Amino acid sequence: NKNSRIEEVVGMIGEAIKDLSDISRSMSSEIILNNGFIKALEFEVEQLNKADLYKITLNITGEPVFMEANNELVLFRITQEALNNIVKHADASVIDLDLHYESSECTLKILDNGKGFAQSDIRRNGLLNMDKRANLLNGSFQILSTPGIGTTITIKIPIDGNNKV
Repeated sequence: NKNSRIEEVVGMIGEAIKDLSDISRSMSSEIILNNGFIKALEFEVEQLNKADLYKITLNITGEPVFMEANNELVLFRITQEALNNIVKHADASVIDLDLHYESSECTLKILDNGKGFAQSDIRRNGLLNMDKRANLLNGSFQILSTPGIGTTITIKIPIDGNNKV
């Protein structure tokens, strides 16, 4: 039966996507443990650029520091979730990642020119999950979205006694 065959193929594609996602996650965990957050971010941007669907830029300013690997991993997971939401829901063509280091904190802004959403919808889309993760690092998470214009996510993480790169 044609319909059951289509369902089977869709299921297989879903499994393949999940497997690729798992591989990507474990690769990025390895990259963070071995090379730090910035290298993992560069790798993620490179992967998104390969899709050729977005004009994506990564700007790094200030004096980068290595944070504890676990903290960098949490920050990276927030970033991955934000990028995943942009890919799945935003219908964006431009994504900007601005990473700024100061002596006391690290600020990451993720901006897109997608369709945005009403502030009342923030409870959905894994956004609360990102907020919880930022709180784990004693950081802050802010999201500003305007329907038809885009979304800006700002994550601020305190830096205490970390090593300069």
